[in-house]
Amino acid sequence: MVAIVAGLSVLWAVLLDALETVVLPRRVNRMLRLTAWYYRLTWGPWAGMTKRIKSQGRRESMLGYFGPLSLIFLLALWAAGLILGFALVQFGMGAHLSNTGLSFGLLLYLTFAMARHAVVDLSQVVVAKYDPLFPDRLPSTELSRLRKALSDRNLILREGAAAEEKLAALRAMYEPYVVALAQALLITLPPWQHAGRRPDNWQVAPWDEAIAARNSASTSSYHSEDHF
Repeated sequence: MVAIVAGLSVLWAVLLDALETVVLPRRVNRMLRLTAWYYRLTWGPWAGMTKRIKSQGRRESMLGYFGPLSLIFLLALWAAGLILGFALVQFGMGAHLSNTGLSFGLLLYLTFAMARHAVVDLSQVVVAKYDPLFPDRLPSTELSRLRKALSDRNLILREGAAAEEKLAALRAMYEPYVVALAQALLITLPPWQHAGRRPDNWQVAPWDEAIAARNSASTSSYHSEDHF
């Protein structure tokens, strides 16, 4: 029952957001909107990147790319939300208990399939080129480190040659396209696992470095005056 309610909530949120964004002619004043949240998160980094371009013509061209690219990724976000919602509804209705052997993981595999389809289509849209020499993003050492990090959190991955072959096969289905797409859009792909522990969002604020520098300067000034 909980999965059905969660799935219907996700479907309602995505469909309502799409309706308000595409169909409604007037501005929606509701605070919690998926599209508004999406553009607030994407516009800031894009604008910050374009500010570094000194040529006015190139800067305006980069700003012009934001509109169509953001729309494509917004459609992909809506599609992923619909797939997740339908998977939750099917799971809640007991599809995983039928004789077909469906599980929630298998239902969520649809998300992977659609995401892979979207990545392939986007690679063709931006005319991305396959790079046969792109480095392995998950070598054996990184995979071992990832396994240890997950096992420390009580999430044990399957081991053995069969599991590694399946992982390699899944990665080969989408990773070359993701790498080519990132190279075409000049995007740096994040690692599977960061080398150091990253602070939580509540621990980071935009003025932290300036405040720390000021406090450090004040402390140094105090010790200096005390010394003399």
